[in-house]
Amino acid sequence: MIRRNPLRWPLCFLVAFALVGPVVYLAYRAVGAEPPRAVPITSHALWLAHNDARRAAGLPELRAVGVLMYAAQDQADYLARTGTLTHTRPSGYSLGQRLQDYGVVGAGGENIAAGFADVDSLMKAWNSSPGHRANIVGSYSLVGFGIAGDKQVVVFARPP
Repeated sequence: MIRRNPLRWPLCFLVAFALVGPVVYLAYRAVGAEPPRAVPITSHALWLAHNDARRAAGLPELRAVGVLMYAAQDQADYLARTGTLTHTRPSGYSLGQRLQDYGVVGAGGENIAAGFADVDSLMKAWNSSPGHRANIVGSYSLVGFGIAGDKQVVVFARPP
């Protein structure tokens, strides 16, 4: 007859817990102690942030459309290439003309920025500016985003 130690499994459990517990605890502390990471500026992150602001204001979400993405990216590329921050190019080429060239009819608006490291700081700045905030929570239904270097462009449109 094999005689088993009745304390064998409880001892194994305690030893395992004594060995693994501190490792799990330290891993949890390391993860829990890490400061939250800033969300990098991407088109998708900007789209989510804009729609969060609109939902908070009781407004419908903006729909991202390709033609506005091209228009916004075109302006972002121009801003990065020239090192400027302007809505209108020296030749007088404005947002309205750009939208017309892309076949967009109706009203349009544009937010531009430079030098922001993350989406939260960018959105905080735009939401603190009455003109930029008016675009974000305006009567627009369509949007496009462009990013080039440290330049960000958002183009808004409302079909007629």
